[in-house]
Amino acid sequence: MSNHDPTLIARVEELRAKQRYVREALAQVRGKGYGLNVAVVVELDADGELVRCEVADTASTLNGASIASGFRRAYNEARKNVKRQVAEIMGEFETDGDVAAAIKEIQAYFGIAEESEPSKLLASESPSSTAESEDDEWEPPQTWMRKA
Repeated sequence: MSNHDPTLIARVEELRAKQRYVREALAQVRGKGYGLNVAVVVELDADGELVRCEVADTASTLNGASIASGFRRAYNEARKNVKRQVAEIMGEFETDGDVAAAIKEIQAYFGIAEESEPSKLLASESPSSTAESEDDEWEPPQTWMRKA
């Protein structure tokens, strides 16, 4: 076999296409959470980064502690929503038998010892997992709580 084996090249291209699909799907993930009867809206991306935070005018009559509590609730709801979406996307990728077969074939061809599952290919792109028990402990950074 030469380094230009058409079968191997096709398998690599197939794997790259599936990886691109997962990256694109992760880029579209948006988790929304609501607090204080929709007075606080939080939106996060797949990495758990804040994309949008809105506090409605109706919240202006509430004290700071109530707003902070509503924000925590909205953030935690958004984070759970993101985790669910990412798990669905990654689960679809990880259970793809063709991807696993392609990885094994490529590893065997290049003499690379089988290291792990296909999910390792995208480990850097998935959000870090956080224990569910931390949901109530999370506090927003103080910069988010300052009035403009």
